[in-house]
Amino acid sequence: MHLRHVLAALGAAAFASSARASETVLFPPPLAPDVDAYGKLEVVSSATHQEFRVRAYKLAMTSPPGPFQVWLETGMGSGTCAFLGVMTPKGGAWELKLDGDGAPPVALAVPDLADLAGRHLQVRDAGGESVYLYGFVPSPNPGGCAKSGPALHGKRDLQRPAPAVDADAFGAVDIEKKSGKQSFAVDAKKLDPTTPHSVYVETGVRADVYVFVCGLVLKTPAIGRFAIDLEAECMAPMVAGVLDLASLTDRRIQVRDAADHVVLETVIPELLRGGGAKGNFVANVKMAPPPGSPSPKATGWIRAKLVATQGTSTLEIFGAKMSPTPVCCAFVEDDVGVGTFSFLGDLVLNKAKTSGRVRLDTKKGDPLPFGVPTVAELSGRKIRLQDENDVVHLEGTIP
Repeated sequence: MHLRHVLAALGAAAFASSARASETVLFPPPLAPDVDAYGKLEVVSSATHQEFRVRAYKLAMTSPPGPFQVWLETGMGSGTCAFLGVMTPKGGAWELKLDGDGAPPVALAVPDLADLAGRHLQVRDAGGESVYLYGFVPSPNPGGCAKSGPALHGKRDLQRPAPAVDADAFGAVDIEKKSGKQSFAVDAKKLDPTTPHSVYVETGVRADVYVFVCGLVLKTPAIGRFAIDLEAECMAPMVAGVLDLASLTDRRIQVRDAADHVVLETVIPELLRGGGAKGNFVANVKMAPPPGSPSPKATGWIRAKLVATQGTSTLEIFGAKMSPTPVCCAFVEDDVGVGTFSFLGDLVLNKAKTSGRVRLDTKKGDPLPFGVPTVAELSGRKIRLQDENDVVHLEGTIP
């Protein structure tokens, strides 16, 4: 079931039901026992009452598989869930409702409901083995749902890690806030269509700890296209438990295969007016032979381009009139001014072995050096073109 259909079934108005109430959708994981089931988790907080309620719809009312259980992650990103309680039948659905007077329900074992934000929640069968539904605990809504204001957008290409699991995989992450709605979309192509793929997001900036978001849906097997499009009213959809997608800025996002290999990744972009069009740039600088170069007449250039609205970066290095060499490689400085270099890529040489280029394009999934999200992060670092004996023929600086 598409998430938008789930939201319609629950009623979009529920997301703005209270100044201190937040809801998130629960839906089946990949290969779930019941793919038509769905649910919701509601968190309510006020000075006199706090509530944690889980409801599940379209699950069997028989035993087994019921009565169903609710399990809650022991800490965001821990990957370990603990039993929280048994659901009871109510109005053709299953429900677990925990209440507290002016404090969180005792069973949750936290001083504030906000401390649960981002934790993974599961609905399991009576044996506690099979997961029928999952989601994230949201933060209590601070109130308000601005339907007006500027539309904010952010998009960025996904890059293959080095070495790559799928050598031709590519894709993008796209987030948006508009008219009170927030959406989070991932679209990836040239993935292996015979294995499931899932999305993971970092628990915090540079935390290097990741939480499962959801499984990607296989859209077009012929081209290995997987995608998801999550949307919610007045708050973020279920992504790491954040209330606002702006909280995801600069966290890493990964697409993983069934073997938990990272197939694609990048850093989630900032939400900006116009998608950050003012960040667009294209620049070219010349390369020159350093003193002692075996190619004193060589010429070359470095071209860097960023299309910020699309989150696409290209970096191209070209060298010509070099002394013939069977191998020529580009190396990039590890950081501005440090003087140490790492391999960037082999130049594709002409037949005479005197000129060649290397080009990285994130739209095609090419990874930028050091895992940086955009070419702007490389500005000021030096580039060297070296032969198989590590002799430098040309050098320049990334604009």
